[in-house]
Amino acid sequence: MNGPVRELSSSLATISPLFRLALIKGEEASVLLHLRRGAPINGVDAHGRTPLMIAATNGRSDICELLVIEGADVSRCDGDGCTAFDLATRYGHHGLAASFQARIAVLDAFADAAVAAADPSDAIIEGWEAEVEFQAPADSRVADEDAI
Repeated sequence: MNGPVRELSSSLATISPLFRLALIKGEEASVLLHLRRGAPINGVDAHGRTPLMIAATNGRSDICELLVIEGADVSRCDGDGCTAFDLATRYGHHGLAASFQARIAVLDAFADAAVAAADPSDAIIEGWEAEVEFQAPADSRVADEDAI
């Protein structure tokens, strides 16, 4: 793969009916072709669903994995406020929903780490002790006779 596909600048970018059909049918080569030709990874169809949501609704775990690798937003909501996780759960694709839940947990952990890194004074680091300050010898320019 050539790396994540960049989304069009508009959050209102729409996906074509052929791209939607490829997502529903689970045709990985066709989905990848659409993405490489500039289909918006987080674009929406007429129902406000992203490609990831469409694949999740139809239980296409391999397509969902491809879309996530390509940069699909797992936390995005449709017009009804449902995420890909919610749709996978609603339509009985519980294994797929579990993988989304794990990804969301990882994203939340990264977000928490980013907040902690933004203000290091608030970060709590367990198991670390301050180093003892190093004291150099009084005259460090003198060669050690044992080493010669």
